[in-house]
Amino acid sequence: MIQRIFEGYHVAWKPISVDESGIHVGVLRESKANIVHISPSNQFPVGNTMPVKRRQELLKWAYEEEGRYIIEDDFDCEFSVNGRPIPTLFGMDQKERVIYMNTFSKTLISSIRISYLILPERLMERYVNTISFYSCTVSSFEQLTLEKFIKGGYLERHVTRMRNYYKNVKKKLIQEIEQSSLNERVCIQEVEAGTQILMTIKTKLSDDVLADCIKKRGVHVSFLTQHCRGDICMIPHIMVLNYSSLEESKIKETVIRLEEAIKEAEQITKK
Repeated sequence: MIQRIFEGYHVAWKPISVDESGIHVGVLRESKANIVHISPSNQFPVGNTMPVKRRQELLKWAYEEEGRYIIEDDFDCEFSVNGRPIPTLFGMDQKERVIYMNTFSKTLISSIRISYLILPERLMERYVNTISFYSCTVSSFEQLTLEKFIKGGYLERHVTRMRNYYKNVKKKLIQEIEQSSLNERVCIQEVEAGTQILMTIKTKLSDDVLADCIKKRGVHVSFLTQHCRGDICMIPHIMVLNYSSLEESKIKETVIRLEEAIKEAEQITKK
């Protein structure tokens, strides 16, 4: 989605490689870019969280030249399994170089479609003069309702309940996989943040064949290769299974469908 937005506005962009700590700042520096768009709290789909040291390195990059900014996209940050939350780049920023954005579509319901953007003071005037003519698509009623929901402490309690709910769903999902024939075919990798698990499938089949058979069974998954650009992290056979919309009563059925889909894919290649 971000790629399409940039291309729609004819913005020159390029992907930057990441490791377990997040974006490679050295590679970013060599790219000559002046703006970087990242998700430090949840590097989807691998779910890595950027440690404080790497965040400090990224802020240092932004401070090195005038006109450099970091767009901190904190989508899905609320469901981290880390014990102690890491400060946002926006909170660590001392020179107004971080643009913070987030949405309530995951924490509440997607139909509300309420997102927000926090700009550095130096960019507010430019925003008002150039794009403030865009009409807000969210009604005042919804905004005021959300305001009361937050101020009343209901959002915080709701997020806590959802975090516990997702934790339970993930636990049951992994248990069902381990008790099925998939246990011999896959290696499960839990992630630090987000509502997805990664499964490395022991197969010689292509990701496209696997994805097609799984889709026919009505299970929505993606593969790591679908989220990569160029030659960056092109590691095959790693399935991304999101459980945020998976009902507990449907977990066993979903695992059975995955079993059937993988077996079907293997039979197709034997013909």
